Amino acid sequence: MLSFTIKTQNLLFKNAITVETVSIFSKIEQAFYSTGIINNVSEHARQELYKNSKIEKYCFGSFVFRCREESKSLFWILKGTVHLCMKKKTGSMISITAASSGSFLLPADVVIQKPYLMDSFCVSDVLVLRIDSAVVRSLLINESKFSLDFFQKISSQSRENTRLLGRSSSQTAAQRFASYVIRQINLQHRRDLIILPYSKALIAAELRIKPESLSRIISELRKTMINVKGSTIIIHDYQGLINFSRKEIPNWDEE
Repeated sequence: MLSFTIKTQNLLFKNAITVETVSIFSKIEQAFYSTGIINNVSEHARQELYKNSKIEKYCFGSFVFRCREESKSLFWILKGTVHLCMKKKTGSMISITAASSGSFLLPADVVIQKPYLMDSFCVSDVLVLRIDSAVVRSLLINESKFSLDFFQKISSQSRENTRLLGRSSSQTAAQRFASYVIRQINLQHRRDLIILPYSKALIAAELRIKPESLSRIISELRKTMINVKGSTIIIHDYQGLINFSRKEIPNWDEE
């Protein structure tokens, strides 16, 4: 399990709680289709999900939920990145893993009706689909096709997380950063440039790289594969990044 301490966000952990709610029905329908869990459910079940869900925007530095809160909602990330964190005995927060768009946040806690095991801290502005847990659990019992699609989805997510952790442990620091850039290319659906979702210091922490080492890695990759302007990374050699990271991350055509 990867873990890293966020030392730059202590003030935000205490104070950032701003939440903006967006309630547009058509967007909720579109958001649900992105999850892949309603393709085979009945129309009645689909309408129940729509009625008991909403789209919310969480600002950078806020929490989607806190550790030990009752798991009343299932969250699907539509946009942005969330760190799942635990509090150390010293009181500081340690990030265990990160979740980005196309992921559920702690779905197992919702299924077994237990409090959330971790805090969910937004390291960028985040857009989520919030689904009422009671409706999800009811459909898992009463809609077999929904159950199959749901468990296939979270199993696939768990498998992907395990794959990423295993790959990362066998890569050099430079290869981990190259893999990170490729992953962002896939998430942002463009190969010419990407926008870093949060600060380089947090990215370095996520990749288990010292900030000064990350700066040296970026300087080295600038010579052939990328250019960096603030939070924007311009991609000069996409295939070169694939090769450099040992082709561990598939490109779009292979997915």
